[in-house]
Amino acid sequence: MRGFAQALELDRAMEIFHQMLHRDLVSWTVLLDGYTQTGNVKKAVEIFERMPERDSICWTVLCQAYAVLGDLIHAEELFHQIPEKTLVSWTAIIYAYAQNGHPMEALELFWGMDLEGVEPDEITFIGVLTACSHAGRVEQAWDYFNSLPDDRGLAQLPEHYHCVIDALGRSGQLSEAQKFVRELPRKELAVAWTSLLDACRVHGDVERGAVAAKQLIDMEQDPEARKTAPYLLLSNIYAAAQRPEDVIRIRQAMKADCLRSNRTGLSRLEH
Repeated sequence: MRGFAQALELDRAMEIFHQMLHRDLVSWTVLLDGYTQTGNVKKAVEIFERMPERDSICWTVLCQAYAVLGDLIHAEELFHQIPEKTLVSWTAIIYAYAQNGHPMEALELFWGMDLEGVEPDEITFIGVLTACSHAGRVEQAWDYFNSLPDDRGLAQLPEHYHCVIDALGRSGQLSEAQKFVRELPRKELAVAWTSLLDACRVHGDVERGAVAAKQLIDMEQDPEARKTAPYLLLSNIYAAAQRPEDVIRIRQAMKADCLRSNRTGLSRLEH
């Protein structure tokens, strides 16, 4: 329904666009981005080819559209045609390769970006750390993560923590991942424990998964705000380990927590 609404809004935007006497680069770019966001790459290409002038933003938007579809051939072809490659365009292509199963190509692009003298930002390093994780380069992920504040003067975002934990989890280093989580500042813990819990699910680490789930559940003191995800992930771990009694126990605990949440919400409404 949301996609249908977006399509209707875009059709209306196209009508307004055609009524405009003077169409500047901004109006062309907004329209191009609109079709890109709705996944209509064919229409986006038509808009791009009709544009009287193009700057780096337009090229990057279309490059991202191909990347989202996993069409890395066209994404890279377009990337190489960008007259002046900006930080945004480099970041887009690096992330595209990292997310679509080509981590080493993503890292090679990052090294090329460095050689070109383009300074990466925090978003770039989400792609870089994702590539390290998918390529099994745990030590390199650590090096990049630690270099963010020390060498680059950049902030360590929750997504960066997730990537490091994912890298450790993929390599089976769950003990190291848990140790890393325990050393994090409190504001990052929700993302970190969730990442660890998912890694435990992949590797079937029941005991460590139970610890991660309990941390997530206990972290939220307000019953209304509690999520069902920790319960569901933990019950899946128990199911894979063929522990049906624990599956039943966890699902009953989830139902009880949801019931308490509903009662609390009703009580607040009554008062």
